[in-house]
Amino acid sequence: MPEWACEKGEGTVATTGFAKVLPGGMNIVAEEVYYAIITMRKVMIIMIKKAKDLPIDLEPNLKGGKDTVRIVNILQKDEMYGTGRLFGVSIIPPGGSIGQHTHVGDFETYYILKGKALVNDNGNICELGPGDMTQCKEGDFHSIENIGDVDLEYLAVILYSVKE
Repeated sequence: MPEWACEKGEGTVATTGFAKVLPGGMNIVAEEVYYAIITMRKVMIIMIKKAKDLPIDLEPNLKGGKDTVRIVNILQKDEMYGTGRLFGVSIIPPGGSIGQHTHVGDFETYYILKGKALVNDNGNICELGPGDMTQCKEGDFHSIENIGDVDLEYLAVILYSVKE
């Protein structure tokens, strides 16, 4: 078992990127770190990702903005079960920005963790700081700029719109 694996109780194993045959002939195939808890009746997969293992995207001049935005992907699109396309922490350096863009078929929510942002929410300009949030609804536009002297960090979630 790899040195990072946590083994808690009978039949619990951790895998990453390989197939593992478990007692009773059950097979688990994992691409990321998963903990499989095996009982007599079912297999329950619990996803756990360490911070060092989260994928980071670098997006220069995102949507026509300035500088390079780092996006720490908490969940990848295929891990969102068809409900959305982004759940991550966006990090914009001082003076950087994400340019104005419109959301079609989805909506986006920002929750500011650190720094100072200037947000254009469908034409309404507002400064935001830690603990503040903004949501761009489907069909609306927005942009965000780091107007502080430290990295702007915020939780970003893009979910698909549901029509009733």
